[in-house]
Amino acid sequence: MSEDFEAHSAAHLQDRRNREQVYFGGIDVPKKIVIKNPWSGEMVERDISGLTPAQLEAYPLDEGVCEEIARSIAPCLPEDFLAAYVKRVGAITAGIVILGAHVV
Repeated sequence: MSEDFEAHSAAHLQDRRNREQVYFGGIDVPKKIVIKNPWSGEMVERDISGLTPAQLEAYPLDEGVCEEIARSIAPCLPEDFLAAYVKRVGAITAGIVILGAHVV
């Protein structure tokens, strides 16, 4: 990505976070997802508030699903994108992708 695009994207994301803080009275509202741990089989809740674009890109997400989500909700915050991804693929698949990415 070009530096101009990255700077614009970062500014856009910060502006959006600032507007959300004003909307919610200055309180950071946590963004959470619920996914299935592929090893224990338990449903786990993860706080994804403040997820950065770099962190989102580190997950091996299905590109076709990502393109579909991008067409429907972009531009959006990385945590909103990941929440939409989990909703689209389901807790089991998302758990394998998200938690499995930390093992490899």
